Amino acid sequence: MHRYLSALLCLLLLSAPALAADAITGDPEAETASAATRARLDQRIASIEIKHQEIRDVLDQFRSQYKLNILVRWGALQSYGIERSATVSVKLQDVTVARALEAVLADLNVSDGLGYAIEDGVVVISSLDDLSRKTVTRMYPAADLLTRTRRAYTDSSGSPWLQTNFLPTDEEEEDSGGGGLFGGGDLEREEMTSHEAASALRDLVTQTVAPDTWRPKGDIGSFDIYGTNLIVTQTLRNHEQVEALLTALRRTHEQQRVRVGLATIRLQTPDAAKQLRLAAAKGGDIQALLIEGEDEGLWVIDRCQVEDTVFGEALRATDTLHRKVTHAVPAVDGNDWCPIVLGHSTLLGYEIGLLPKSQAEGRMNLSVACGSGWIAKGADITNDTAEKNTPVSGRHNVFDFHLAPGQAAVFPVIPLDAQGGAVRVVVWVPPAERAAGGRP
Repeated sequence: MHRYLSALLCLLLLSAPALAADAITGDPEAETASAATRARLDQRIASIEIKHQEIRDVLDQFRSQYKLNILVRWGALQSYGIERSATVSVKLQDVTVARALEAVLADLNVSDGLGYAIEDGVVVISSLDDLSRKTVTRMYPAADLLTRTRRAYTDSSGSPWLQTNFLPTDEEEEDSGGGGLFGGGDLEREEMTSHEAASALRDLVTQTVAPDTWRPKGDIGSFDIYGTNLIVTQTLRNHEQVEALLTALRRTHEQQRVRVGLATIRLQTPDAAKQLRLAAAKGGDIQALLIEGEDEGLWVIDRCQVEDTVFGEALRATDTLHRKVTHAVPAVDGNDWCPIVLGHSTLLGYEIGLLPKSQAEGRMNLSVACGSGWIAKGADITNDTAEKNTPVSGRHNVFDFHLAPGQAAVFPVIPLDAQGGAVRVVVWVPPAERAAGGRP
């Protein structure tokens, strides 16, 4: 895939001089100038009133009053009979500079329409037909839009919100290693592959911005991805819409961003369970309280982390403990003995999903799903047989709750009578000033 994209970009670069008025733009100064121009166009105007003024004078007012560089392609306008002395009238209240400029151009009554596009910080005014003839190839950095976490576990196909079937495995893994039904012993995020994320973003852009213009359906626009950059060929006007869409995506993602804490705690005594509930009820810096409790020997922390995520995207914590059993059996020739691995049995394991769902009135709505299982007997390693280890116990619970910043909640995962001790999950919403990150 990467070789294909590399070849594609090289072809694009080599063929650029042959393309009619096409160019790859990546000048930081030009991008800064264009961003500044867009910011000026986004300013709001309390009111604007123009009465039968010549268009050249009106545009001069926009230049001076709103600090805009404006280039008018008068040749294109004159082909529609529009001269510099043509008059316009506009009266609007509480609009952006961009909307006011569009109203001024619309008042010229050009049958095919007039418009503008931003090129290197300059507002280019011309007919829509003229603006659609020139295409420009631009590169948009999009790493943040191509590495979004998959929206996992939010429907009927998701685990651990479904009933968890926890059984011993026959995989040959080392003690306390990965493998098994639940995977490794750390918080995991299920990421979209680059192909999935790229396809989703490509579909969104090409189906939202001028959908009839993209190849192969149209003959103007092209959309490719090189690494984490979008390579887009489009008209100047359509580029403005592409950039607006990417900006809206980033703004929405930022508005949906939340920070939640997730810890899994191993307890050995009922008193430790009581102390954990008291620490959670105390509130405040929950992460520090949990680490302090571990330092005092009250419990052992499997995971204690403040995570950045967004609403609708689940965090997942898993852990499994294995023990490997070997027996000495005769070799093939019957003279020597050698150890062979008969497999391993899972003693204890859990899978926890934490889903931030929404927020209202300063409180976050969350859901936690806890699936767990443990071997009920067969602790004697010398008698590790199928008959001894057949009984398997487990539980599965889903908890929906609300938390305000600084509050925490504790939920059961594995009880004290399970082999390996009790496991509790602690969820909290950190105070706003709390820095991201925490115990690795």
